[in-house]
Amino acid sequence: MRERALLAIVAASLALASTPPARACPQAAVTGVQPCDDVLRPAMINAGSGNLGSAGWAIHQQHAGVNPSHLQAGWVACVILSAVATTESSWHQFGYVACGQSAPTLVSGDCGYGIGQITSGMDGTGGFSPQSVAADPCTTCRSR
Repeated sequence: MRERALLAIVAASLALASTPPARACPQAAVTGVQPCDDVLRPAMINAGSGNLGSAGWAIHQQHAGVNPSHLQAGWVACVILSAVATTESSWHQFGYVACGQSAPTLVSGDCGYGIGQITSGMDGTGGFSPQSVAADPCTTCRSR
């Protein structure tokens, strides 16, 4: 039991040590409340199917089959999004706190933000709001 506690302390220390200062990343961290998994699951499904509405970004059309002119609506399997979120942040948007707790946006050493550790476009060139990525892991979270 002591070993687990010690490992948790070391992991938390390393995470804090690798967190860049806010001025080093293009978007400042935002303090928010960590949503619970029952709120995040529907958001993953909506994000994968492009149903986040005006607050989300569009998933571009993609080629279907062998005919390059045949396009279909873009989508990402929610199991893939869930796996990415698990790998990148253990489903944490705001620090490594329990759901319902407040903390600043999780920002990695390479300036990856939030649950998906988004890096591309966070300088404002991605066609979406970097502030929104830092502040809100899902549009469905706002309605709860």
